[in-house]
Amino acid sequence: MVARFKLLSLIIFSTLIIFIKDFLILALLLFALLTSIALFKLKTRLSSRLTSLLSISLLIILFNLIFNTAVTPVSRIILGSMAAVRILILSILVFLYTSFTSPAEIIFALSFLPKPIQLMLTITLSLIPQIASESQKIMLVQSARGYHNRSFNPVKNITPLIIPLIHRILNRAERIAIVLETRGFHET
Repeated sequence: MVARFKLLSLIIFSTLIIFIKDFLILALLLFALLTSIALFKLKTRLSSRLTSLLSISLLIILFNLIFNTAVTPVSRIILGSMAAVRILILSILVFLYTSFTSPAEIIFALSFLPKPIQLMLTITLSLIPQIASESQKIMLVQSARGYHNRSFNPVKNITPLIIPLIHRILNRAERIAIVLETRGFHET
């Protein structure tokens, strides 16, 4: 019952955050979430996620500045910042939800869904930490081989990480598909 309450509150808070139009309220919510993370000592687990989220946020602001020509440049920056803060808040909320809820509780909370969707979400939730772990291992191996990010070209920087990661993800997906097929899983 607690897991369903957590999921319902996550959905309600996420919906409310999407509809908030005031930048000050969004900034205060982000500050409150970051303060709660500092209090619960989850900074180390979130810091790697925040760096990628901050780069995505800067891209959102930049794209808003370049492509949103219907409003003034100041409004573009404000709208881009609001979208970036929303994404940060939603990501932190999901991080907190998955940090304080076990995978078994999450699966129980989603038990009202049809079985194929439950399976899809279960596999997704179990693969996300594994993919993060694999990417850390690949970065460690690449640095042991002497690779360093010295280029300003993002494609050149990420290629040594992405190609082995996609290879490992596809191998894992193939193994999961074979296991599901041998156990006789079907949608009906």
